[in-house]
Amino acid sequence: MPDKTLSPVNRLILGDNLDIMKTLGNESVDLIYLDPPFFSNRKYEVIWGDAGEIRSFQDRWAGGVEHYIAWLKERVEQMYLLLKKTGSIFLHCDWHANAYIRVDILDKVFGIKNLVNEITWKRTTTHNDTKQGAKHFGRVTDTIFFYAKDIKRFTYNSQFERYTSDYIAQSYQRCDPDGRRFKASDLSAAKPGGNTSYLWKGQKPPQGRYWAYSEENMEQFEKEGRIFYTSTGKPYLKHYLDEMPGVSVDNLWGNCVYRNKEERIGYPTQKPEALLDRIIKCASNEGDVVLDPFMGGGTTAAVADKLGRQWIGIDQSPMAVKVTEMRLDKQRGLFSAPFSVQLQKYDYNKLRYEEPLEFESWIVEQFGGEVLLTRLWDERKLAYPIKGHRRGTYWLSYFRIDSLKVKELTRQFQLSNSVLRFLFLNVDPRLVDTLVEHARAGHLHVGAAAAEPEPESVDTVFDQSEDEIDAIAEMKG
Repeated sequence: MPDKTLSPVNRLILGDNLDIMKTLGNESVDLIYLDPPFFSNRKYEVIWGDAGEIRSFQDRWAGGVEHYIAWLKERVEQMYLLLKKTGSIFLHCDWHANAYIRVDILDKVFGIKNLVNEITWKRTTTHNDTKQGAKHFGRVTDTIFFYAKDIKRFTYNSQFERYTSDYIAQSYQRCDPDGRRFKASDLSAAKPGGNTSYLWKGQKPPQGRYWAYSEENMEQFEKEGRIFYTSTGKPYLKHYLDEMPGVSVDNLWGNCVYRNKEERIGYPTQKPEALLDRIIKCASNEGDVVLDPFMGGGTTAAVADKLGRQWIGIDQSPMAVKVTEMRLDKQRGLFSAPFSVQLQKYDYNKLRYEEPLEFESWIVEQFGGEVLLTRLWDERKLAYPIKGHRRGTYWLSYFRIDSLKVKELTRQFQLSNSVLRFLFLNVDPRLVDTLVEHARAGHLHVGAAAAEPEPESVDTVFDQSEDEIDAIAEMKG
């Protein structure tokens, strides 16, 4: 369960990552991994569909790729300030914008000289975007840019992967009597180094060569059983397979995949734990602080927690925060570090003096709703009178709210009607009460809200027919 005391690390934070990162201390983070929303060609790309995610999507898409790059660059600049001198950043992107991201953001913020690697990750073996008649190869890779804050000082731990079975069969052909596999290397060298021309077991080094080790070292190898002799008595040094770390990892990553189906949580852009395991082990040490400003399904936090790192996860989506919290709770152990969940706090004065229609849209979005249409209406032309208003002309917004999302929101934040009214001080209490009532009823609700030109609060009217609302929604645009 979450820790009720607020620690600077091991935190799940709900809110805009730019605003939140500005509250974190400069040079306080060792490693940043970010998998920001991709600049794809899809018109609408949201995962949970809640208000924070929709607003984030709209922000980054508002003005094409240039606007997207400006939106992301502002955040990367803040990440640069957060990193320690020994820190590094891994930015995950795809082909739609990777060239822009490297040239216009990372090279400018971190400097070309601090590029460590451009990693290619093969995310799938299926060519799911290659349909019959398509004139391109299947797009099955993503790009991960790895930059150091200071190329001379950054943390780096070499990573290895297992040898292939073919390589083992070819290179480790010999076995000890107990079945322990090894390969043998020449014990002679081309150049001398000290006393290296001695006789060993009656054998001299090959003509023109010298022993690679001193006689004392050779005796130690012999004592440990690490010398293999051929039928002619020539000695070779044993290298045991079980002592080898494996093959050094290069920048083509094709084996960071899901270990089993249980690892998948249903988040569409979820990344395998193996991918984050490699990144975190490579660029941080136990006790270091790992930041993921686009937390999503929570893989970074979950893996960092397992590896004994401290971590901070940020997301605008309440559902992303909740899913990550549940994921961390599920993997809790006896010695797991406590963590906290920091929910979004709203500035009263900022909300109180918001333009009425902007505030109205904001409150509907907080409940997972969507404003379908906002127009100036003459009440005399409405099929239903607006309760509590004088007769005249008003701004009228029709909106659709999935009450199941309202129910989850109220349960997640454990808010009573009175607390909800406190949070949403500009809202007519009847709006909050009605939203909660419909949430408890557990059905989709379609309603409408009306605002006078300069109101102090938003009054509401419900019970419009769905057919009428749908017809009005079709007029949008």
